[in-house]
Amino acid sequence: MTILEEIKNNNIAFVNNENFNGVKKIIVDNYNDEAHFVYELLQNADDAGATRISFDLYEDKLIVKHNGRPFNEDDLVAICRISKGTKSDDYTKIGRFGIGFKSVFVYTNSPKIISGEYSFEIEGLILPQEIQLDIDSKDDTIFILPFNNKKTKDKAFDDISVKLSDLYDESLMFLSNISEIEIIISDRKKTIEKISLESFSFLDDSEFNEIQITINDSDSDEIMVRRYYQMKKNGIELIDQNDDGEDVEVLNQSVMISFPIIDDSITTISDLKEYMYGDEYDSDYYSLMDCFFVFFPTRIDSNFEYIIHAPFVTKSSRDTIAVNNAANTILMQKIGELAADSLLILSKMKKLDADIIDDVFFSYNSANTISRSFEKELEKLLDNNERIIPCSDNRFRDVSNVIFTDLDEIVYNEFLPLFPKEYISEIYECEDDWGVFDYVVEDYYGYTEVSKYYLYLKQIYAIKDLDIKIIMEHTDESFYEMQDEDWLLKFFDCIIEENKYSSGQKKIFGIINVLSDVDLSEIPIIRLSTGKHKSLVNLEKAYLDTGYLDEKLLKNEKVKYLYKDVFGIKEYSAELSEAQDAISNIISAGASGSFNDHIQNLKKILIALDEKKITLEDIEGKSVFMYKNQKNGHITLMDNKASYCGFINKNGIKIDLYVLFNFCDIYLLDQRYWDYFSYNDFIKLGCVTDFVEVDNGAAYIIQKQRRAYGYFYVKQFGNFKCGFNIDGMNKLFEFSTLKKEQSIELAKIVFLYGNNIKGRVIWSSRQDFSNNASIYGDDQVYSAFGLKLINANWLYKKDGTVLRPESASVDDLDSSYQNYLNETVCKALGVKTALSERIAKHNKTLEKEGMFVIPIEEREEYLQWKKQKEEARKQRNKETFSSIEEGFNSLDHDGGIGDTEQFDEYNSVKNPERRKEKLKDEIDGSEPPKKEKVLKSVTKSSISSEEKEFLKMEYKGQCQICDKIILKIDGDRYFEAINLIPTDKLKDEFRKAEYLAWNTLCLCPNCAAEFKYGPKTMNGFTEQVKNAEIEQGSNEGIDIKIEMQGEEKTIKYSPKHLQNLKVAIDYYNGKTKK
Repeated sequence: MTILEEIKNNNIAFVNNENFNGVKKIIVDNYNDEAHFVYELLQNADDAGATRISFDLYEDKLIVKHNGRPFNEDDLVAICRISKGTKSDDYTKIGRFGIGFKSVFVYTNSPKIISGEYSFEIEGLILPQEIQLDIDSKDDTIFILPFNNKKTKDKAFDDISVKLSDLYDESLMFLSNISEIEIIISDRKKTIEKISLESFSFLDDSEFNEIQITINDSDSDEIMVRRYYQMKKNGIELIDQNDDGEDVEVLNQSVMISFPIIDDSITTISDLKEYMYGDEYDSDYYSLMDCFFVFFPTRIDSNFEYIIHAPFVTKSSRDTIAVNNAANTILMQKIGELAADSLLILSKMKKLDADIIDDVFFSYNSANTISRSFEKELEKLLDNNERIIPCSDNRFRDVSNVIFTDLDEIVYNEFLPLFPKEYISEIYECEDDWGVFDYVVEDYYGYTEVSKYYLYLKQIYAIKDLDIKIIMEHTDESFYEMQDEDWLLKFFDCIIEENKYSSGQKKIFGIINVLSDVDLSEIPIIRLSTGKHKSLVNLEKAYLDTGYLDEKLLKNEKVKYLYKDVFGIKEYSAELSEAQDAISNIISAGASGSFNDHIQNLKKILIALDEKKITLEDIEGKSVFMYKNQKNGHITLMDNKASYCGFINKNGIKIDLYVLFNFCDIYLLDQRYWDYFSYNDFIKLGCVTDFVEVDNGAAYIIQKQRRAYGYFYVKQFGNFKCGFNIDGMNKLFEFSTLKKEQSIELAKIVFLYGNNIKGRVIWSSRQDFSNNASIYGDDQVYSAFGLKLINANWLYKKDGTVLRPESASVDDLDSSYQNYLNETVCKALGVKTALSERIAKHNKTLEKEGMFVIPIEEREEYLQWKKQKEEARKQRNKETFSSIEEGFNSLDHDGGIGDTEQFDEYNSVKNPERRKEKLKDEIDGSEPPKKEKVLKSVTKSSISSEEKEFLKMEYKGQCQICDKIILKIDGDRYFEAINLIPTDKLKDEFRKAEYLAWNTLCLCPNCAAEFKYGPKTMNGFTEQVKNAEIEQGSNEGIDIKIEMQGEEKTIKYSPKHLQNLKVAIDYYNGKTKK
């Protein structure tokens, strides 16, 4: 008895078992991709050590040949059994002829195999039969797959043709032995070849290999050549289970990463796809490199911008990775480690820059096993002082010798080189060979953003940010006196730029923006004729035309601009000299000098201003005015713009500032001035003549909300002022903790201005806040006043503990607050009250047990609160859209993954007219349909479960805009349900029948983000919907055009979904007209 007869006899009993047909169906139908067997044959050939393989597709069969090891008896047993194969303990081989090979039975009933001394065919899935074929295999192994199963020959040919045509780079990328694939389809021939250009080992357990893959297709005029840097980590030990469920140790496993190369530079997968395939970017194949590979692509997105391979444990269909698997977790960790090691090696090879590191290595949006392992391993490398931070001079340095900056290139390419390396290293305590890392990068749309690598480094290290102010303030007279004229001219050329509006003979200059925080008047950059240097503040009676200043430098137009226009140095005049003497006399006499002399000198200054011999710029910053400390009565000299200087006249002062006198150093102009000067005199002198409302918080709030809400702008609503503040608040909160008596005084102020702590605002996509771009939202924001209050520890408990408002409860606070912290103030500040705590408790009770569990004496209070809340909601509802069309028109605004699976058809509408009438009845008041259990979804808005279920049933998780289906790691589909019109902007009468999902879209996360926050135009949306025809029995999708990100996009509606929207628009428009 031959080995084939023995195998057949052993398997006949299993085939005759009544359960065999069910098992056979499960195995054959196991693959989502029926032509997946092409990958299986490739893997089997690679396991056999083959270096080349060919696929020859005919109209009635497929012939596959490879030059690997011939079949042995173990292979015969494996290919005729239902199990994992002969290599269950070796992850580096996927298993010769296990369940995977059985996928060929989708297309054939009798695959024929010629290998070595064996020639046989397999019937009934597992029954071998020796045959005689007149074919000379020439030591090759040959598979002949005749198309004789249920699928027609044409269908089999088409399926396999598509699969073979889609074999490209990824087909050879992670195979160990095969270096050549030949594909022949009718008269078309394609070859795919892989060669190694360079390889070496690193870090004991890892390998580098630069590979080149060449694709020569007779259907194309060009030969495609692709290169990749491959990294491989060896020696990984795993624990898995064998066929009997027993733990087995699996040794010496490997994981791999491939980095695509374009024009000798590492690139991202996304850029590679766009570069290679242009307009065909979204087709099925071109998503393959986004996936995890297990020798070949799975259906699970990796969400990384490099290609990942590992011998993951997969589900039986081989296209999904098993979750909650210990071996897979270890492999994910090792991939992260390999990514960090790859960054190190590629840095040493000078193959990276800041943009590549950001785009390739830090592309992930959320933490996962790989990213956490990557960051942990990267930290180890940084701690070991590895040079893996790219600098502007194209060299890499360790973290202790990098200075980070977000400044323009002119600063670190022209300004910084003016200073000796050792000078900068002394300031930043680093080696003289320091480098600069520019952490501002451009995103896909050209907007600047902060480098993700920089943000990672900032989390774990006290990094050194380049600060021009520190460098400039570190200089002294001796530094500038050592520099020659050429150096000074270069220096001035760097810090002074010519305005773009300069024209002809008229040049406009300005100090560069990065010096806006530097007080140049205190930097000794003025060169005297003697070669000495002084700062403006130390310059006494200097003029442009007396020879006191260096005349050679003054011939330079930028230097003259700095001296004359910025520093205010003038040409000589007797009146100017007298006024300057008066200023000097006041400063030298100080606050303790003769008040009469002080007044005379101040009058000289006032006369010079009247006669326009000097300007306010000449006295700004000069301490020539006497101020009285309202707390201790001390007199001091300050300038005309002194903080909290305030103007005190015969009518007294404002009460809100007065209450701060008890504990703040408030300075007001000396009362004695009023015997000599008028109110208008002090206006001429540029003094602050009234209490100035500190409004700088408004800009802070707007910036804060822009960051939180993307493209939207915010301004006050009604009487609420987002920039509201009161005098003295900034000074008050300079204290880390207020004293108790100070806190009580502050509570008095809070009581007076409780309505200005927090309020509603208007959101808009346009800075002009035009009506069609604005939303009157429910969002409550804090004023500048409120922001200071909620972020400070200032409320005293009875035991003396000081708390922030959100951590405080009224009942626990000192009794001194009881007259000031009313319900309105507490609600705005977040201070807990007895009522608010009871409401929170009752809300939880209602969720779990119902109203009747609430005590009777508290139930009325709770119902009253609910009533007030409902009345407030109705009031807000008055500000909503008056019609559905108005809602859609409001959606226009200017804004600052998975496999694609095309559905050929949607659910049809058998009788559109009858369904239309039924929908009207449902909208008019009938109950929602019963819920059905369907596939899981994820939504980020308050959308009803009925809406979500409708979308799932209609689109099966497919995005209505880009057609993508996003798969989670467990294989479930992920989509977001997004409202067209925000539901809080719809009147109550428009919210009927939300379960019909007429106001909702099924979108992938990327399209959802673009739709919600990006620029879009929906002009004509309602007209398109109204004019769209729903054909009886049609299951084709219907396209509605919109514009997103400046490009035309299509929302694809199923017939049912679009009819729901059409009927809703018609119904509600009719209601509005009535």
